[in-house]
Amino acid sequence: MELPDDYEHELDTEHVVDEDGISLAWNKVKESMAVIDAAVTMEQLGELELGTLIEWELRLRDASRAALKTKKKERKLKRKREPVEAREMRKREKAERKIEQGLKGMVRVRKAPVGSATMEAAYNLIERLEETVLSRPSLELLEEDLPIIQAIGHNMSTASIYSDALSPHRVDEVPGVMTRLFIHTGKGIDVRLHMFPDATETYIHNHRNNFVSMCLYGSYTHNIWVVSNDGGRHYETARADNGELSPLVQCPGSLLVATSYIHSINKVFFLNKETHHTVETSPTPSPLPGTLTLYVKGKRTDTQTTVLCKDTRFEDSPQPVDRTLSPDECAVAVSKMKAMLRLAAADHFRTPV
Repeated sequence: MELPDDYEHELDTEHVVDEDGISLAWNKVKESMAVIDAAVTMEQLGELELGTLIEWELRLRDASRAALKTKKKERKLKRKREPVEAREMRKREKAERKIEQGLKGMVRVRKAPVGSATMEAAYNLIERLEETVLSRPSLELLEEDLPIIQAIGHNMSTASIYSDALSPHRVDEVPGVMTRLFIHTGKGIDVRLHMFPDATETYIHNHRNNFVSMCLYGSYTHNIWVVSNDGGRHYETARADNGELSPLVQCPGSLLVATSYIHSINKVFFLNKETHHTVETSPTPSPLPGTLTLYVKGKRTDTQTTVLCKDTRFEDSPQPVDRTLSPDECAVAVSKMKAMLRLAAADHFRTPV
């Protein structure tokens, strides 16, 4: 089956890669396509209206298996027809190759499913990033780590299509702000999934560590704030490790938005720990409201978290307290995250019109 050049290019440039830069899942789909009869065209695939890539890949896989089964039968018939001498020669050459490779007898290797392979690749990349951060004198996550974090996100997204890739992890909630799934907690980095509900906005704040965010589903408006020397004023409060806030302190300068942009699927940004920002989600017409991001942060904590306010009303506002979810609540949250990843992947692989 021939694919349009632009379609193949689109998938190959923004799809999952493993440690060697191989597009695992897409290569599997292309291998399946290669053995399907030419009667199955891209136009016919586009008319199937498949909800997710799982259904698409299963249809391709069934056709692939049928074609491979036929080819296997043809190979067996061909071997039966060949002369006995040629058959014996082939067997001897095969045995010699096994001896050279240090193999004894026939060893059958079963390939891991695509979901397992891509999730394993994601964890391998996380371990590599952990080692990289710990090897630096600064022990900090840097902007140069963006490519490997993108690869981690793409692998996790693709793994969710084929299997229950998100194995049980701790899940908690910052009420009214986000739900967090803890994937990796190490000495150099933490890796989490952040799920934001619709129509929420955070306070103007910074983080104690540098971090990277990659959007996996939905979108939100990301605002970068600065203090202007215009004769105005604002208020600041410091957040302690236990989440408690210090009394508001009046400071000179007004708060202004320096940069504002939409953080959407496959986009990634690096944020320095000194930068103050807000995250603002808005209602979306998608079938599953909300936003899901991959969040990777460093562990060096030499900076204090501060919250900036335009007035003193913040002092009277109730502050969210982190809450660990019950097993049932965890199951619901993880199921929603999986659904978001699968919807995003289905849109990515949908046949262009």
